[in-house]
Amino acid sequence: MLTPTLFDVTTITGLCPYEDDFDPTDLDKDTIDFDGTRAGFTKYIADHHVDDNPEVTMEERIAFLGLWLSRCVFCCKSLKVAKRYLTLAKHMHEWRNVNLGQLILGSLYTALGESTEALRNINPQDKFLLVGPFWILQLWLNATFETSLKI
Repeated sequence: MLTPTLFDVTTITGLCPYEDDFDPTDLDKDTIDFDGTRAGFTKYIADHHVDDNPEVTMEERIAFLGLWLSRCVFCCKSLKVAKRYLTLAKHMHEWRNVNLGQLILGSLYTALGESTEALRNINPQDKFLLVGPFWILQLWLNATFETSLKI
């Protein structure tokens, strides 16, 4: 079967393939006082950015990692920071070894499955939005089929 593998994700991103598995049920206390009503990107940044301190605080770093994971890595559907990534952000802040490549690949396959199901049920007048880490699929396609591409 022709599909991206964990080895491909490792090669493309440079992430280590044998880090610890992340357990999302291992919830930490909310260290940044997440407010779901203010989770839009602009309000979230305003709430968690400290202007008067030149040093990056723990709260700022966890907030940034949560924003980065939601917006750039896992490419969430909404234009809000997803609370589900804040525990992962805290683990990353604490320099815990997390198998991020495995999470990205699993998220990609989940997004592919959800997109396939949505395409089966779409009406011609409906808009279709792909959500998920399709960037890794695009990079993999470019790397795998580079010699076949006519550039």
